[in-house]
Amino acid sequence: GLEPSFSHQFRPLYGRFRVLGEEAPVVAGRRRPLVLLAEADHDVSELVTLIADSNGYEIQTEITNMQALESVKTHLPDLLVTNVKGRGVDGNTLVNQIRHGLDSGIQHIPIVMMDTRRRQHDIREAFMCGTDDYLAKPYDVLDLLRCWRRAISSLRRPSPLTALINPDGVVRQIALSVLLEKRPDGVVDGLGQLAMTGDDAYVRAAARWALRRFGTTAALEILAKLPGVRALA
Repeated sequence: GLEPSFSHQFRPLYGRFRVLGEEAPVVAGRRRPLVLLAEADHDVSELVTLIADSNGYEIQTEITNMQALESVKTHLPDLLVTNVKGRGVDGNTLVNQIRHGLDSGIQHIPIVMMDTRRRQHDIREAFMCGTDDYLAKPYDVLDLLRCWRRAISSLRRPSPLTALINPDGVVRQIALSVLLEKRPDGVVDGLGQLAMTGDDAYVRAAARWALRRFGTTAALEILAKLPGVRALA
């Protein structure tokens, strides 16, 4: 769907808390990317909405994860943001219902988990359920905006491949481990893209290492085409 309110078409695209260079990416069919935020804490919801609105996002908030699931089906947002605990069903259950439910139209919606939990077990569980990226609280404004941009710009990238670009080294390592375990469809091509064009040298190196670990014919063919990679026996 397009903008939920006709009046939104005439308001300024950015606000006073705009961060130059980190604004919302362009998406098809909408003036602003639509982000569905499942957050029971009113203060957190209000702050995130203020930041996001100032940087070109359209925000819809829901208090419970079950309400969020119904809104996902109705509005098909460009990004879903939830947390592990949530209200009602937990965030991982919500992600599972979206990724593995009967509604194929919502299975590829990017999902970001923003939560206070920093234990490796919690991050890993979120990725195993199908979360694309993980942002541990507390976070700064730049972290939030860059995380959302990564997720929205990586539509249909197998989860959690997007998290290999996460600046948090622990999150990257867990994401890589989950990718090697799950081996989702499209992961080899996605790793090849990161190995070639990743902005960070660590990300490029990690993607090349993962391709070697996959060891499939397709993975080795991609490696052979990368500059600076020695031919494989």
